[in-house]
Amino acid sequence: LHIWENIKGKNAPDVAETLNNMGELYRARRDYKTALTLHKRALKIRRGIYAPNSPQVTESMLNIGSVYYQQNDLKHAEEEFRQVWQAYQERQDVPVKLRAACLNNLAALRYRQGDKIAAAAYFEQAYNTYLKAYGPKHPNTLRTKRNLNIVRQQINP
Repeated sequence: LHIWENIKGKNAPDVAETLNNMGELYRARRDYKTALTLHKRALKIRRGIYAPNSPQVTESMLNIGSVYYQQNDLKHAEEEFRQVWQAYQERQDVPVKLRAACLNNLAALRYRQGDKIAAAAYFEQAYNTYLKAYGPKHPNTLRTKRNLNIVRQQINP
């Protein structure tokens, strides 16, 4: 990180990408405080470079929402996920993995909030997005299908 900051400057796209990657590493290690700090720094840089609904900005917002979700801060997670989904509705060039991840995150959020009907609808959209992009045997497709089936089973036992 320090090398990129010294070579490219503190507000360069490469610095934001490095911060984002580090944030994901700390999130995986369950150090949510550090992850959130890193993701927010990346978002600040990206907002200064890219359009508000760009894939780079929304990726950072999606990651921030995921950290909030993992901290069980569902209010802030929902705010981030909804803003991301709104941005995705305005653009057609959003990478499939980000679109599907947002749908999957909204599904998990709704499920945790107890709204299984909405969760099933989001899981179904995520599943169809993964299926179209990656096919039926991709791990994300399989995981989302499994989650969809679990929720459907709970709705109609």
